[in-house]
Amino acid sequence: MVALPHDAQELYRDERVAFFAAGEAFFVRWVDTPTMRQMQAMADVARPYEAVVPGGCGLFNLVVSGKANFSPEFRGRASEVSRDPTRFRRFRTHVILIDGLRAVTVQLFVNTFARLAGAPVPTTAVRSVEDSCSWAAPHLQGAGWTIEALQRVHAQVLDESS
Repeated sequence: MVALPHDAQELYRDERVAFFAAGEAFFVRWVDTPTMRQMQAMADVARPYEAVVPGGCGLFNLVVSGKANFSPEFRGRASEVSRDPTRFRRFRTHVILIDGLRAVTVQLFVNTFARLAGAPVPTTAVRSVEDSCSWAAPHLQGAGWTIEALQRVHAQVLDESS
C-alpha cells in the first residue's frame, strides 16, 4: 500500500460542483454545467486555500457530467481565469470523464480557452484519471506525491458519497 501524503478534504459543495483540497492539489468535481455562481465560489474557496500552500496548487478539474452550454459571461470569465498566472500556479489539468460528442465539445472548449488565453502555466485536457495523474505528477515533484497517491485521491473525490 502506498503511503498517502494527503487525503482529500471537502471545502465546498452545491448542486453542480464540489471542491476538494489535498496539499498542493486542488480538485473540482463538476456534475452539471457550471454557472457564474460556481465560478465565483471557486475563486472564493481556491484563492485563500492556495495562498497558504507554498508554491501554490495544481488544479484537477474533473468533468463528470453536464452539457457544454456556456453563457457568454461564463466564457469571458473562463478566459480570465485561464490567463491569470496567480491561479493554480503549478498546473491545470481538465479531466473530461463524460462520453461521446459532449466530451469532445467540452475538451475543445477547455483547450481553446487555454490556448487563446495563453495559459501561463502548464495546462492540458485529458480523457482519463490515469492520463491526468501521469501528466501532473512531474509538476508535484518534491511535494511527496506519486502517481498512485494521486489516483487514490482522485478516487476519493469521484466517490459520490464524499
